Amino acid sequence: MASKTKRTLKSSRTVAWLIIIAGFLGLAGATQLTLEKIHLLEDPNFIPSCTLNPIFSCGNVMMSWQASALGPPNMLIGIAAYAAVITFGVLALAGTKLPRWTWGALSIGTLLGVIYSMWLMTQSFYVIGNLCLYCMLVWAVSIALFVGTTLFSLRSGVFGGSQGLRDKAAAIAPYSWVIVIIWYAIIFALLIIRFPNALVF
Repeated sequence: MASKTKRTLKSSRTVAWLIIIAGFLGLAGATQLTLEKIHLLEDPNFIPSCTLNPIFSCGNVMMSWQASALGPPNMLIGIAAYAAVITFGVLALAGTKLPRWTWGALSIGTLLGVIYSMWLMTQSFYVIGNLCLYCMLVWAVSIALFVGTTLFSLRSGVFGGSQGLRDKAAAIAPYSWVIVIIWYAIIFALLIIRFPNALVF
């Protein structure tokens, strides 16, 4: 019985809610992107709702090769991924003691997700030269998910590590929102530097 307990992990309600809320926001963004792209494929003259000015021009982003860099369209990958995230969050909120490997898989998934999101961000900033509000929502969600789940996994010993590492993660966890805000601020600063007129509508 003891060994079984060690192989499972119960989340805090805060982490569970973070996973659920982030999952729903990510799913909403990916779903809206899918609908907008369908309209754009049906009608090349369609103007997506997230097109606000020459810089915030979602159509150019959605029709770029980067929008399908992994093969399937990014938004379809996002729908599947965030649906899984929501399911995980609901189970965690219900108090289910999930196997530790699932927390490890979630943490690795959020790491891969945030790496891909940041790559897409650099592509939007410096290659495509346009921004997409719904894409930016997904970027923001991926950052919050990564920070929250990683700190929880580290302090819970999902990946092993010393007690000192767990204690440090536990000490940082209450301030995870600061890490997220700083990350957002850096992206905003890069946006303003790259697109000085981005907020002129």
